[in-house]
Amino acid sequence: AAEIVRDTQASFGASRATLVRLRPSVLDALGLTAALMELAGKAKRRTGTDCILHIEGRIDRLDDIHAITIYRMVQEALTNAQRHGGADRVEVAVKHVLPRRGRRGQVRIKIDDNGTVRSGEGLSEGMGIIGMRERVHALDGTFRLTHNPHDGVHIEATLPLPDAGKR
Repeated sequence: AAEIVRDTQASFGASRATLVRLRPSVLDALGLTAALMELAGKAKRRTGTDCILHIEGRIDRLDDIHAITIYRMVQEALTNAQRHGGADRVEVAVKHVLPRRGRRGQVRIKIDDNGTVRSGEGLSEGMGIIGMRERVHALDGTFRLTHNPHDGVHIEATLPLPDAGKR
């Protein structure tokens, strides 16, 4: 029994350490809006990709899991747009929609790039896209990705927010 307890504690410790590494420290230091602005600035400096941000509502008040999901989605979309599509422009819109009578609050994320897929290549669902989709679905959200070889990649996601009483 003592060995099982020791192994279980070691597993929990490893899991906690992994979760800490998965959580971007910039969110704690700056908040979601500033963290997204920093991502946009890094994309410009590193690759020359312009990232235009449109933030509507109080996204800095979102809970950790929603903030991390949004941050990682934008991070992955920027990487994919430049690396795989050769995009030089990415437009990101994040809108916090407040709850209304009979409807929960939600966050809508829209990401559009102007990349092109080289002739003979298609848009594959690599680990980054799969990760975005799984993060959104884990929050009971919707995820849609469309692609036109001459018009870039378009991502739309909606993340329902927990009821105020369930936070």
